[in-house]
Formats: sequence, C-alpha cells, structure tokens
Amino acid sequence: MTMDGHERRILNEAIEQAYLEVSLLASDIESYFYTDNGQNNLLLKSFYKAANFLYRITANQDVMIDKAKEEITIMRAWLDGPPPKDKDIDRALREGILAFNKYDIALNQVGLITLPHKGK
Repeated sequence: MTMDGHERRILNEAIEQAYLEVSLLASDIESYFYTDNGQNNLLLKSFYKAANFLYRITANQDVMIDKAKEEITIMRAWLDGPPPKDKDIDRALREGILAFNKYDIALNQVGLITLPHKGK
C-alpha cells in the first residue's frame, strides 16, 4: 500500500513534531546535567515517551530500514532496556541521549528530517 500526497504530508508533520519534542527534551536533559538541577525521573518518562513515538513512526520507513539499521538497533535497544531503578536514572538518561544523537543523525542523513528551503 502506498501513501497519497495528503497522507504523506500528515506523516511528515507528525515526524517533524515528534522530532522537535524529542530534541527539546534532549536539551532539557543536557541542561539538567549541566546545572545538576531538575527532576530526572520526570525527564526520563517524558523523553522515553517522545523518543518511543518518534521511533515508532520512523523506524519502519523504507529509507531507515535500508540505510540506518545500526541506529534503529541502538534506539530499539535503549527503548527495550529494563526500567532503571532510581539510582540508575541518570545513567539511563545519558544512554538515551547517546542513542537519540545517533538516531538524530540517521534521520537527517536519510532525509526524514529536512530544513525548510528558502521561499517555502
């Protein structure tokens, strides 16, 4: 089954919104580590949910399957990891950021995330 232009636009918008949310949460996590101030448990829950959604709508795209198998595997491994105990939340956040950073690069390299062109 192929998508028509309208369906593709809806998916592209969902990917863009999910990507922006995960990116903002990644910045919040890095700020938490930089300032040593914040609620790491809440950050983990929010980041996990957003990253999981982004993964679900992008990892099954043909271009990701063809060109980003390693990044898909890394992100899936982090998402499938056991929930961390309180003392391990910071470690889980750091590992999540590393997994997302690799996934982020893959999303950009395969063209699922693109900057708008001038005049659009």
